[in-house]
Amino acid sequence: MPADIQRTVLLRALDGRHQRHLALAQNVANLGTPAPNLLRLDFEQALAAAARSGDAGRVAASPIAGTRDREASAAPRMDLQVSQAQENAARYGALLAIVDRQLQLRHLALNDGRSR
Repeated sequence: MPADIQRTVLLRALDGRHQRHLALAQNVANLGTPAPNLLRLDFEQALAAAARSGDAGRVAASPIAGTRDREASAAPRMDLQVSQAQENAARYGALLAIVDRQLQLRHLALNDGRSR
């Protein structure tokens, strides 16, 4: 995968994870209402397809674009929403580690292999 497409996919993945976190936060906030509508953000499939076609720059994630979760039980569970938020945060952290490593490599390349 060319570097510019890789960078675009990585940035879109970070955007998607951020939007998923917003949707999960909204879900947690709505759990106390009588009939909560849980949001679900399906972003990975669209990003993977766009990356394969080389068009990842046009993929956007939005919790508004997320689908209402019709499979939710009558009594949504707080523990599941929090667990999903924790998993999302871990994946976001992993993506940030990749970005950090790429920036370190660029820094080394620009400085003839010297770290400082």
